[in-house]
Amino acid sequence: MATITKTTLILCTAVVILSCPVAWEKVWAENCLDTPIQPEMNLCASNVTKKADLELEAVYKKLMKKIDLENQAKLRSAQSAWIVYRKKQCEFNTAGTVGGSVHPTVLSYCYADFANQQKKILQGQLECEEGNLSCGGQ
Repeated sequence: MATITKTTLILCTAVVILSCPVAWEKVWAENCLDTPIQPEMNLCASNVTKKADLELEAVYKKLMKKIDLENQAKLRSAQSAWIVYRKKQCEFNTAGTVGGSVHPTVLSYCYADFANQQKKILQGQLECEEGNLSCGGQ
């Protein structure tokens, strides 16, 4: 009969916990910068970015369904340009951390901040009131 060592038990527990990011996402998002272990901080920040990107994508898809084909092409083009802009701007914004262990965390937070800003912009377009001339072709 095989015995389970303490190390094996800890590793198995870690695998189970890490395989359930939805359950831990809120806890990790609140404590990303509190962890003293850089790889955990990087993973946490990466999860924050993934969540922000998924929320942005959901709003983008709703808006795409609401607008006509011509304006869908315009929005698609604008969003593609925004993705390039976000990458370049975050590369610039985080230039001071390049080469450091904290760089992935700082870069992830930059991406998440931009995604949250863009989500608000698209959400505003999605919720435009009738007669608002600044609405994207609705």
